Amino acid sequence: MHEPVLTPDLTFFIQMGIFFATYFVLNHLVFKPYLALLKARREQTVGLTEAAEKDRAEAVRLQREYELYVKAERQKNAAWADEERKKIGAHEQSILQTARSAASAANDAARASLEEETQKARRSLESSVQEFSSAIVSKMLGRKVQVSAGSASRSSQSQETART
Repeated sequence: MHEPVLTPDLTFFIQMGIFFATYFVLNHLVFKPYLALLKARREQTVGLTEAAEKDRAEAVRLQREYELYVKAERQKNAAWADEERKKIGAHEQSILQTARSAASAANDAARASLEEETQKARRSLESSVQEFSSAIVSKMLGRKVQVSAGSASRSSQSQETART
């Protein structure tokens, strides 16, 4: 029988040479480009994820900023509207006061005119009071009665006293 040979022969070195030559060729043509591609994909993925997170954080910040801006603008608008309402209310009050004054003056003028017309009517009717009194008393009594001027003036004075 044979004893095992533990010393390497020439085929071992040829196999080693072929292995290293194949390794270097595959390393340069396949492994390095493939690993570079994986690295680029990872960087893009991680980079895009990080960019997306940054954009998301920026969007949240901008949303908060916008909400604060809108809130401030609404407060400004509310203050402006209140101020305008106060101005309009003051203007309305001045118009109402002017209208009330004009209406009061017109009312006073109408009352004075009515009072004057009432006095004129009383003066014009005072001369006819004796005739009307005589006619009324005559109809009530059924006979002709003459009312004197003194009694007619007393009755008109008593009527004026009763009215006031």
